[in-house]
Amino acid sequence: MPRSTIERPPGAAPVEAFIGLGANLGDPHATLNAAFDTLAALPASTLLQRSAIYRTAHFRSRLEARARSNLQHSLAALQG
Repeated sequence: MPRSTIERPPGAAPVEAFIGLGANLGDPHATLNAAFDTLAALPASTLLQRSAIYRTAHFRSRLEARARSNLQHSLAALQG
């Protein structure tokens, strides 16, 4: 996939961004770790922090809850 490069104007302050990540298919923990690796590799940015990976129960019907019982989520803070 081609990557675009966005240049910050001279003298402009870095910007912080907070990104919520979630996964519930296959191996969610591995998927989230791969997402963090991808974020850390982005050019002209720095992965400042990442939260722990949390597993939560789905809050809809019992049938949907069984299908989505492996929902895991985390947060990332980037600067660039």
